[in-house]
Amino acid sequence: MSSYAQGYKPEPVLVWVDLETTGLDPAKDLILECAIVVTTTYALEELGRHLCGRRYRSVDGRRRCRASHRRRKMIILLDVDGVLADFVGASLSRLAGRFGRFHTREQITEWDFSSLPGFAEVASDFWESTKEPGFCASIEPYPEARAGVDLLRAIPGVSVEFLTSPMHGCPTWTHERDLWLEKHFGAHHHEVMHVRKKERVRGDILVDDKTDHIDAWSLANPKGIPILWAQPYNAGHVKTWTEVESIARALQRSRERSDYDICGVNR
Repeated sequence: MSSYAQGYKPEPVLVWVDLETTGLDPAKDLILECAIVVTTTYALEELGRHLCGRRYRSVDGRRRCRASHRRRKMIILLDVDGVLADFVGASLSRLAGRFGRFHTREQITEWDFSSLPGFAEVASDFWESTKEPGFCASIEPYPEARAGVDLLRAIPGVSVEFLTSPMHGCPTWTHERDLWLEKHFGAHHHEVMHVRKKERVRGDILVDDKTDHIDAWSLANPKGIPILWAQPYNAGHVKTWTEVESIARALQRSRERSDYDICGVNR
């Protein structure tokens, strides 16, 4: 027997789902935000009256609210090695020139090079050699990296900052990396952070080539967007700076709409 009283018919409900995405292709685009509201017909009418009643909020108050939200720039965090700096290329050259080990990029299917045939035999000596003064400064940037960074810097209200892990045991690595970023990307020292635990750095977007960094940062920054930069040793799909720009601009539009809603601009 039905649990409803005889003759009673439950009122149908409406489920409203609003998605903010980076595009319309589910195979490659990302969901930025999702909102779900369940209403009845009566509740929907009440909601409409409530929103209409807030339409005439103080214009001056709205302006102050909008100004306070716009003061905070959207922060895009960029990893350096594997995203901007071709650490793999420099490492392959070092392995070939000093250790007589010739490998291709396609053979590197693990972030720490452990997939390379015979790498274990020279691993210790190789990593020690990367700590030598001058190695960091010798790494070449990826050809499209500078144009990609400029693309992101051109987005209004965006601050591009650089996250890089210091090489433990190398006394000159941090200084060389600062000079390297200034030379190739025009980075000021206050835009560079030398940090191992990148999840401790807050931002709106992180672009990194290491899966562990992306996972840890995602947990610590649930409202941020992690982007795994595609490399042979990871499962990333984003491999062009125009893709990163599209994601950043979509997030920027989403933030602006959220600011308007919070401040009552559209009410």
